[in-house]
Amino acid sequence: MGGGLNINHFFFLGYGALWTVGLSAMAIIGGG
Repeated sequence: MGGGLNINHFFFLGYGALWTVGLSAMAIIGGG
């Protein structure tokens, strides 16, 4: 139970971080 929950949480955080980095890159490129 705990293992599956941790894996799902890890992928969720990973996707969120990737999305944030993508938005930041787009903002920098668009602003520059």
